Parts: sequence; structure tokens; C-alpha cells
Amino acid sequence: MGSGPAAAFCLQNGVAAKYAFSSAAGRVSWTRSSTIRGHLAVRPDVRFGKPASNVKLDNFEVNGHYFLTLALSVGAAYFHTMAQLSRATGNLDLHWHQVVAQADYQLPHRADVYVERIYQRVAGGGGVFNAQVYNLSPSSPDSQTVVGLGPRHRF
Repeated sequence: MGSGPAAAFCLQNGVAAKYAFSSAAGRVSWTRSSTIRGHLAVRPDVRFGKPASNVKLDNFEVNGHYFLTLALSVGAAYFHTMAQLSRATGNLDLHWHQVVAQADYQLPHRADVYVERIYQRVAGGGGVFNAQVYNLSPSSPDSQTVVGLGPRHRF
């Protein structure tokens, strides 16, 4: 019998639905990821202490998309992530709330221009987890707002 740590494993499941009508579409989804006896790779931080042994993430999403014209569309989405991290020094319950709004104008030849606003707020982070949109630097308070504007080309 070995004295090493027990094997870690990850469970993932979810469900989603989409409804489209005329120029609009709406979607909802839920996913759960659980890591048992694993390590938290989200953000190693000395303030958090030892790695979490069990991590459970529940993600909920509601979004909608509407074409005002053939070229101009608007969309909005709300994401809610609940995390439970079990560790030897105590548990952490976290909530991330994120709202996205976007307008997009299609140009000829697989190109478009867009404007997008993203707001994220973290609750229950205990100063360990801050809001962080995409790969931008984390915010020092519990919320962060990002505005993006630019052209895109789809290959």
C-alpha cells in the first residue's frame, strides 16, 4: 500500500436549451464541475493558504440575441458562478456575477465592428479572489468593468 495522496478525479455535467424565433434567440444553461482530492489551479495565492482539496463550480447562464436589421444586432447575457472550495483551514463560498451587453454591425467579407461592455462582481472572496474579466489584471475592489470596441475579421 502506498502512502501517497489519493487519486484526484473531476466530474462534469450540465444542461442547456435554446429557443429561436423570428430575429431573436434566447439560451439558458447550467453546468457543474467538481474536483475531488485535486488541487485548485484557478489562482494559487499565499493568502489562500494550502490548495483546496475539493472544488465545486456551478455556472448558470441566460442570454439573448436580437437582429435589429440584417447587419445590426444586439445581445445581452448574465452569468452566475457559485464556487465551493473545501480546504483544511476552512471552506470558501464564492459568487461571481457577470453581465455582458454587446452591439455588432456586420461588414462585407466576414468582418464586423462591435462595442461591448462587461461588468463583473465577486462576492465572498474574502479578499482572496477579486473580479477579473478575461486575462486583464484583477481589480482591487470586488468589481470590474471593461468596455471593448473594435473591428473583427472571421477566418
